[in-house]
Amino acid sequence: RLEELSQRDALTGLHNRRHLLVCLEGELERVRRGRQLAVLMIDLDGFKHINDQHGHAAGDAALKLVGRILTDHIRATDYAARLSGDEFALLWLRALPAALKRRFEALKQALNSATLEWNSRQIALKASAGAAAYDGTMTINDLMQRADKIMYRQKRVRRT
Repeated sequence: RLEELSQRDALTGLHNRRHLLVCLEGELERVRRGRQLAVLMIDLDGFKHINDQHGHAAGDAALKLVGRILTDHIRATDYAARLSGDEFALLWLRALPAALKRRFEALKQALNSATLEWNSRQIALKASAGAAAYDGTMTINDLMQRADKIMYRQKRVRRT
């Protein structure tokens, strides 16, 4: 029970950063033997505004909603994690390129059309996301940085 608690984010119920990295390390060994894998990095847009305008309880509710959306967009063999604050990551295993693109677009659509019902108000959620497929040569850090770079590029485009 303690081990399970040490691997989960208490607020969202998703895996935490430490556990995701352990899983990713193990999966890279399998991928080197022919499996495919992709990492998605996700960051909520305007999350500070939710906390500032509606309070931290609303922010917590928004994070829980994102956790549910991410859980709905993974299979039993995949992993979803809250890295910190309003940053999340998904580890999609056996991620064939055509399916990855469809799944990625569906996830972005779900995140960017989600609304949180809070005190008789609807708060729209928005998120930027980036995906990177493992190419057989990258380190874990390289893979996550590639997905992160794509996510931040999208975030900059969305601001303009």
